[in-house]
Amino acid sequence: MLNDFFIENKTLFFTINWFFFVKIIIFISISIPNIISDIKNKEVNSLLLAIISSILTIISFFYNIKAFYYLLIGFFLIFIIFMFIYFVSSGGIGLGDMFYLFFINSIVGIFFTTIIFILTFWIATLILIPFLITRKLDKKSKIPLIPFFFIGFWVVWLIALVIDV
Repeated sequence: MLNDFFIENKTLFFTINWFFFVKIIIFISISIPNIISDIKNKEVNSLLLAIISSILTIISFFYNIKAFYYLLIGFFLIFIIFMFIYFVSSGGIGLGDMFYLFFINSIVGIFFTTIIFILTFWIATLILIPFLITRKLDKKSKIPLIPFFFIGFWVVWLIALVIDV
């Protein structure tokens, strides 16, 4: 059963069809303004992300019912994980990041969202280490995660294309 879950998400992510193409166009057009807003103001348009995620999820209900259920499971898991991180870190991670991850989940499914989530923190760590060493950032600095989620999305996509998932 678990193996079917991963296989379904892999085929859901990389099946090139009109629905996936539309989701990628939406992803790029929604991500760029949110990246700019996150970098400048440390704010994300959470309402827009929630609406777009809901619309894509509802469409997936009619397009692929199994994918719809996986998306719902993904939303639940993301919510639980983010609430845990949010309360443990005393608000150190923003809820806008959770809505952006909901948005990514509605595009690629929970399997790839999990990989993107983990990879995001590795990418952020590698990029931010020099700033921490030179003391341009400290432990209390607020770091916009949306750009790192965006980079993680494309890194996962390129790796998956290379290994032909």
